[in-house]
Amino acid sequence: MLLYELLSDVIENDSNSDRVIEARGLLYQFPPDFIKTLFALRHIFEFTKNTSDLLQSPELDYSDALELLEVLQERLNECRTDTAMQNLWSQAANVCHDLGMHDLEESCDMQTETERRPQRAKQFPSYLKNFIVDYPVQKEKFQNRGDFRRYIIYIFP
Repeated sequence: MLLYELLSDVIENDSNSDRVIEARGLLYQFPPDFIKTLFALRHIFEFTKNTSDLLQSPELDYSDALELLEVLQERLNECRTDTAMQNLWSQAANVCHDLGMHDLEESCDMQTETERRPQRAKQFPSYLKNFIVDYPVQKEKFQNRGDFRRYIIYIFP
């Protein structure tokens, strides 16, 4: 989020108009999915960084390391709760609203599959038709908090 704060500060306070235009252009290129992912990863890295630093300490014994990893696992499980997800989602929605992106806010109301507008069928890229591809090549958009939780938060053990 430092990048977002830095670009916002340049837009508001810089006297060089070229720099302001460049900062505004960069800021508006952030897609809503990037901002959502940024908030989730920042939240997770806040406590995994501390755990990583402590595990690398030469004075750490095995019992402390095991206890530290159990605490980390508990904190990762806490990230998966509805309250934590709502908090991350609303923070990301506020940033998207500040940037004029209403995509995130509209998807916050948790539309059901039947209420969503039908999407066009995705086609496999033609340049890959002669190859065996065992990994999805199209990027999925987060439609709601459930997708966000499944593809970002649940991947951490």
